[in-house]
Amino acid sequence: YVFAALGFYPVCPSMPEYVISGPHFDKITIKLACKKFLVIESPGASSGKNYIKQVKINGRIYNKNYFNHFDLMKGGIIEFHMSEKPDKKWGILKSCRPSSLSK
Repeated sequence: YVFAALGFYPVCPSMPEYVISGPHFDKITIKLACKKFLVIESPGASSGKNYIKQVKINGRIYNKNYFNHFDLMKGGIIEFHMSEKPDKKWGILKSCRPSSLSK
């Protein structure tokens, strides 16, 4: 539950990937073991905006529907732009899928 509430969770134990599910918090900061921080911002997520419209990592648009573990360990800011309605464009391409779902 903790992973899913953060907005992503591991699917396949042998792959360093986390499928994006959408956070349940407006903002959370994780202190990483490497003394860096991972900030997850998702305004409106705690008040009914349950659908992902867009994701940005360190200000750059991110279209994949998974995160790589090693990228997360670098720290930074993940911005989830949330919506009250599903977006039929975000993360739908086959190239956006994690390897655990695309093979």
